[in-house]
Amino acid sequence: MKKIRIYLASALLTIAGSAMAQKVVIEDVTVAADATTADVVISLQDNTTEVAAWNAKLTLPEGVTFTKKKVVFGEDLYPYDAENEDFYHALTLSKTDNVSTFIVYATPTMALKSNNGVLATITVTIPETFTGSAEGSFTEIHISDSKAVDTAVGDVTFKINRDEATAIKSITAAQLKNGEVYNLHGQKVNAANKGVYVVNGKKVVVK
Repeated sequence: MKKIRIYLASALLTIAGSAMAQKVVIEDVTVAADATTADVVISLQDNTTEVAAWNAKLTLPEGVTFTKKKVVFGEDLYPYDAENEDFYHALTLSKTDNVSTFIVYATPTMALKSNNGVLATITVTIPETFTGSAEGSFTEIHISDSKAVDTAVGDVTFKINRDEATAIKSITAAQLKNGEVYNLHGQKVNAANKGVYVVNGKKVVVK
């Protein structure tokens, strides 16, 4: 699966109980100006208890979407059924507006191979109109062990950022004629071939 290189800044939340400590992590994502997809990675870290099933609600920024086919389980975490060439755990996914409800379980109940790792990688589609930064959330998180003991985990927020420094825009003939376009050395240019320019104080990329 092709992945876009992303800059990461972790949004972390730790919930500690009398017999457990669970940390759900969703990494912030920064995408290039011309990127149309990115990976949202949901992980367990520093978790000391068994995990057999989980459910939660994912809210994405407006315009950012995904399909069930774009949800991938972590291979190092989920038991694999070689005979049927699939994971034992299944995903039930339902959507209401931009809120998606995830339910992950196995029948019969089966613990994951590890208490820590990638719960899911979601490849989301980002519209060209998406600019700046917007926040998403992972809420109402519940994790169950093989004895059906359910633990509520606190909400997590994360951000999807568009790299404005390399925003792809068109440079008009009028801008060139009026001397509004500069190269990175601060020199005015009268023709914009492929490269990075400064227009009205902002860097733009011409392909």
